Amino acid sequence: MNKSKFNGDRLREARQLKMLTITELAKKVNVTKQMISKYEHKLSVPGTETLFSLIKELNFPSEFFFGKDSFEIKSTGTFYRSRLTATKREKKPSQLLLDYTVVIRDFLEKYIDFPVLKEFDNTELFSGQRDPAVVAKYLRKQWNLKNLPIPNIVDLLERRGFVISSISNLSKEVDAFSSPRWIKNNDAPQKYYYPIVLEGTGYSFYRQQFSVAHELGHWALHSNKVDPQELDNVDYRKMEQEANEFASEFLLPREEFEQDIKYAPKDIDLYLSLKNKWLVSISMMIVRARDIGVLSQDDYVNMQRKISYKNWRKVEPFDVTKEISKPQALKQSIELLVENDILSPFEIKSDLAINYNILLPDEIIAEICGVDVKYLRPESNELINDSNIKVKKVDFGNI
Repeated sequence: MNKSKFNGDRLREARQLKMLTITELAKKVNVTKQMISKYEHKLSVPGTETLFSLIKELNFPSEFFFGKDSFEIKSTGTFYRSRLTATKREKKPSQLLLDYTVVIRDFLEKYIDFPVLKEFDNTELFSGQRDPAVVAKYLRKQWNLKNLPIPNIVDLLERRGFVISSISNLSKEVDAFSSPRWIKNNDAPQKYYYPIVLEGTGYSFYRQQFSVAHELGHWALHSNKVDPQELDNVDYRKMEQEANEFASEFLLPREEFEQDIKYAPKDIDLYLSLKNKWLVSISMMIVRARDIGVLSQDDYVNMQRKISYKNWRKVEPFDVTKEISKPQALKQSIELLVENDILSPFEIKSDLAINYNILLPDEIIAEICGVDVKYLRPESNELINDSNIKVKKVDFGNI
C-alpha cells in the first residue's frame, strides 16, 4: 500500500457510512480527532498501525482508501420520507448508498439490457401541469395501467427502469429515499438513473406500496426542479403532501375506488375486504375516502376510533401473512452473470473496481443487490485479468 496516495475523501465516506463522528472514530483507533480531520483533509496520512485500525473499525477493504473515483455523479437532491425528524448524520449514509447503487447498476449494464428510464416529460400536460392527481392519471395512461389495482409496485417500477434496492435500517426516521442521479464514468456518455432505496423491514407490503408510490410521486412532480434539502419546513411539507396525493391517486384511482365504497363508506369491514383488491392499507383507504369527499371529517374521526378499538393502528389484518416486496433486478442480474459463467463473483468485484476505481466492501454490494454476502466471496483470491472477462449482453426482460 502506498500511503502517499491515501485518499482522505474515502476515509470521510467510510466514516459517514458508519454514522461515526470524527471524535467517535478517533477514540476507536486511539488517535486525536485533529489527526482524523487532517487525514480527511489530506493534510496527513495515517501510519501503518493506524491505517489497519481504520480498516478494521470501518470494515472497508484497504484498497478502498487509495486512489480516486473515475466516475462523477451529479444530483439535484435527495427526497426522504420523514426528513423533518431525520438528522444530517442519518441522511449522509443514504446519499452514499444512492451513489453506490448507481455505480453498481451502471456497471451491470455492460452485461445486462435493463429497461431504460427517461426523465419524466409532462409537456403533454397543459402548462407543465403539476397537480398530483392529474400527473398520476397521466402516468397511468402512459404506462397503460388503466384503472386497475397495482399488484406489486416494486416490480412495476423495476420493469420501467427505476433502480430499486433495499437496505437494513440506517435510520428509524426514514422509510425510503430517492434521487435523480447522473453518472459519467471515464469517457462514457453521461447516463440518467433514478434510484429508490427502501429502508428496513419494519413495515407491511401494503405500507410499502404507498412508500414506493410516494417516491414515484417525487420523480414525477419534483425531481430536477428543486433541491428538497434547501426547502424550509413549510415548503417541504407541501412537497411531501403533493407526493402523498400523487400516491393516493396512482394506487386508488378516484372513480373506481369511489364506486367500491360509496354505498357503505362507514363500514370498516368493507375496507378490510377491499384490502385484498387494492393492495393498500385500510388506513390509507380511509384517508382516501375522506380526501375525495365520501367520508365527512366527523365520519373519518369515527373510523379512526374504530381502527384503534380493533388494535389495527400498528398491525392490520393480512399484514403479517403477505411478505414485503424485495427488489429483484439487481439480484437476478448478479445471479444470471454467475450462473451462466459470464462473470465469477470475484470478477464482478474486480471488474467493478477496475472500471470505477473503487473497491466496495462485499457487505455493501451484497446488501444493495439483495444477495447473500457469501455469494460474493470466492474460494480463490487470485487476481483476474480484466482482458479475460467475457462480455455478453442479456435482456433483463427475459429474466
